Amino acid sequence: MEQMISAVDYFHENNLIHRDLKPKNVLFANKYILKLCDLGIATERKVEGENESTLNRSYGGTRLYMSPEQRAGQAYSSKIDVFSLGLIFAELQ
Repeated sequence: MEQMISAVDYFHENNLIHRDLKPKNVLFANKYILKLCDLGIATERKVEGENESTLNRSYGGTRLYMSPEQRAGQAYSSKIDVFSLGLIFAELQ
């Protein structure tokens, strides 16, 4: 879990949103190292606090792991990746 959080944090620190986090996009390089893959719909993160019209709105990802605002076509931020991570972690329980 810690490596997944670190990987998503790295994306966000570099102003990216993965937008399609799901178990299928988590690969194990070996038994100790995991990697996130499928950046096909990753997008540049808009700065939170900007005018709502400039926030991300494009639709994409796997519906089962999408945040409510993403499904509704509403403006969203990097928090959608955190939501998806929470769903993945819940499945691990």
